[in-house]
Amino acid sequence: MKINIIDYFDVWGNKKEGWEINNWFQNAFKVKITDIFNKKKLLKIMKRLGYIKPGVRTTQLLFEEIDNGYEISLNKTNMPLFRVEKDQK
Repeated sequence: MKINIIDYFDVWGNKKEGWEINNWFQNAFKVKITDIFNKKKLLKIMKRLGYIKPGVRTTQLLFEEIDNGYEISLNKTNMPLFRVEKDQK
């Protein structure tokens, strides 16, 4: 399956006032996953790709379901990290 990762590399704000995504970029990857909505498998792939540190657990992240994937944020602060989408092509 091909997935797109929209990496929010420039995020401003805080938990109280909210977050603003100032800049982002998109990468496409071909990965071995059949269900993008399986959080544990998706987390494993994100770790392998270097988007998440090895020690991070699913409970430390918020997975907001969108039409074709997830928007992933830090659970503690709600800071958006990136969006993972199944490629529609």
